[in-house]
Amino acid sequence: MKQMFATATAAGLLLTAITITAAPDIAAACTRVLWNTNKLAVVSGRTMDWPESTEPTLTVFPRGSARDGGRVGSDEVVKENPAKWTAKYGSIVTTVYGIAPSTD
Repeated sequence: MKQMFATATAAGLLLTAITITAAPDIAAACTRVLWNTNKLAVVSGRTMDWPESTEPTLTVFPRGSARDGGRVGSDEVVKENPAKWTAKYGSIVTTVYGIAPSTD
């Protein structure tokens, strides 16, 4: 009986150790939700499951904003033929590490 208890305890401890070790890898994933059956708008949301704070900031871009895909803040990151457009719709985005998308 003692041998069976010791074996079960060892197996339980091993299973617990494997679960604790594997759980962060299983949980370290971003989640996306898409609601496209809404008659008003398509709504999308996403989590950013990061191991540290990304210093998030909500930024509002109104419709009609001139956008430049070659810039991040005041830095030019794409010099040759960057995408440029005028936003048809407004948006609310979360920026990370104080890096905001650029507008003209």
